[in-house]
Amino acid sequence: MPAAIALNPAEHITFDRDRLFRVCDDKGIDAEHYLMNALTEIESLVEVAETQANDAEGLARTCSRLMRRAGEIGMVTVEDVARSVIDCLLEGNQYGLRACHARLVRLGRPGAIADWSFARAMQPDGAA
Repeated sequence: MPAAIALNPAEHITFDRDRLFRVCDDKGIDAEHYLMNALTEIESLVEVAETQANDAEGLARTCSRLMRRAGEIGMVTVEDVARSVIDCLLEGNQYGLRACHARLVRLGRPGAIADWSFARAMQPDGAA
């Protein structure tokens, strides 16, 4: 029998540039503080979701909060995965739920920040 191979897929966390820039414009000088609070809350919610694999109601509440908070700052990957977890819960899709839950937890791993990117991001023009 062949040996099992551990898979460690990597995924980029994508931001919607327009939503993120809108937050920065709306919050002005408080934007950095607001975004850090949002990212800290999202990180905490993902950690909570990781422990809720066998708590459908708790996982649904946590993912609803994740969708709302991630959506506020344009963190579309986390928003979409949290929505997928809720959809699987509503459909009773246990296989999909396990896959989406694992993906959500994977997105919250330390080091994932290095993989963040902007959707439709502008390329630098070389101006300083």
